Amino acid sequence: MASKISGFKYPDHGLKIFAEDFRGEQEAISDEIIERFKKVLGTGVIWGGAVSISATAGKVDVAEFFGFDPDGKMVYFPTQTGQVTLAEGTNTIVARHKFTDVEYERPFSGGQVSEFQENSFEIIARTSGAIAGDIPLRTVTMASGVRTLGSDLRTYASLQAKINRIDELGTNPAGAFPDIATRLLYLQNLRQVGEIFPMDRYIPPSASFPALPLSWSDRSLSEANWPDLIPIARSVKMVYMAGEGAEKSAFDITHYARASNVVTITLANTTAELALLAVIAEANLVHGSFSSWWALNLPVALGSGDVPAGDYAITGIDAGNRLITFSHSGSNVSTTGVSRTVEIYPHRIPGSTSTVRHYQAAGRTLVSINDANGEVFASAMRRDRFQKFAMKTERGSLGTGVTDPWANADANVVNYAGGTYTASPYINDLSVRARGFLADGAGTPRTGSTTDPRSLGVVYYKFAGRYLP
Repeated sequence: MASKISGFKYPDHGLKIFAEDFRGEQEAISDEIIERFKKVLGTGVIWGGAVSISATAGKVDVAEFFGFDPDGKMVYFPTQTGQVTLAEGTNTIVARHKFTDVEYERPFSGGQVSEFQENSFEIIARTSGAIAGDIPLRTVTMASGVRTLGSDLRTYASLQAKINRIDELGTNPAGAFPDIATRLLYLQNLRQVGEIFPMDRYIPPSASFPALPLSWSDRSLSEANWPDLIPIARSVKMVYMAGEGAEKSAFDITHYARASNVVTITLANTTAELALLAVIAEANLVHGSFSSWWALNLPVALGSGDVPAGDYAITGIDAGNRLITFSHSGSNVSTTGVSRTVEIYPHRIPGSTSTVRHYQAAGRTLVSINDANGEVFASAMRRDRFQKFAMKTERGSLGTGVTDPWANADANVVNYAGGTYTASPYINDLSVRARGFLADGAGTPRTGSTTDPRSLGVVYYKFAGRYLP
């Protein structure tokens, strides 16, 4: 019977074969099997391999894992609890294939011991980064015994990545695509990480539904659960007129001072900076405090290193005087003529690279940005409001001898939203008391604590790429 794969071809008519022929056959068969798997599946993670902080000091746990190393060799291991020891500093957790030699003695071999190699594995915490043959899993730092999960380094085998994508995003109706390749391409581009979409019901996040409910209450999110979303959320910053010629995301600082360990920066008196100050002040009123809120970033240190570059929590805002404050310890200092910039990141948590803040977006509508009279910045929330307007007041007929307090009824206009109306004559500080609303052709008036359009309640989600429970 002829072999179905490439390899040694046995001779006919009793010709000799040699040990080298058998070795060559083994190598050829194993090479072809591996190459077939590599071409079909690719190399990398098939499933598992999540790294977590162990209950044992100085160690991490690694979940059950199956994958193929860069050479196509299979790597499998069950969950490893408290088996991987960390070094101080940055550790790269990797999985590797290795062979374990097993000795055995065949019957009637005259006592000869043979060796058989079995697939096995290693999990190593490298301090110098991954090397050839490694399957990287995750970075973990340890400082004085405190362990912090870093970046998820798992790369899925090519076919498995496509299968995962199908599982995550679901399927389209049968017949919608001419072939599987077109269908896969569609699914891969269906949603981007960070994309917001509505659902008609609440679905809790899961591996098969990796989406963040925007209706969730305020909380911090970890890269351990949201490995794709966290880097995207950390990169989101306030951008004025995004995509337009006036686009600006690094806002000019003209002055800074530090007193009693509080740094105050003054922004330029220009359109973009004034718009930024207004949106920060409004968003802070929505949040209600400066606790667990937005961060600012100094790309370059202030002064000669007086205030180092980096992320800082915003502690105060005075939009009228163009001031933003944050905490930083140091001697008192005051400068003018500063040529520096500041960037504003709503989701960053100063001091952390693996967590972000999520703010509840219950009861909110989505509005397109770059409207000078409305929303200018993406990712900022504001309170509800109604359009500013003026109204005209009129009097009835006066009795005999009664002095007319309003000499010109048609010009007596009151600016309902406050301020001074320039028509003359006018009346300042007119108190208008609403005694109720009148029904008209539009039906009985409806009132509430907010100003709302006709609506349909939905659950908004932000697509996260992956969710690891």
